Amino acid sequence: MSFWDIVWFFFIGFAFAAYLLVLFRIVEDLFRDPDASGSTRAAWVVALIFLPFASSVVYLISRGTGMAHRSARIKEEAMYR
Repeated sequence: MSFWDIVWFFFIGFAFAAYLLVLFRIVEDLFRDPDASGSTRAAWVVALIFLPFASSVVYLISRGTGMAHRSARIKEEAMYR
């Protein structure tokens, strides 16, 4: 095993871990959103299963701002409890 194989292994491992964090964050946001209907949630989950990278990018572009607002609101509510 060469040095570059080890570097590549760590790079791929980091990218996979980062992708999993983004994926779990998307699913968390999707189920915390009170405006999303059940069919919308189901459609996003199916898209995340069958087209994970493309649907993650589309979700972050289309709903990323709302995702940030919901996260800030939840953190603010938790601070005042």
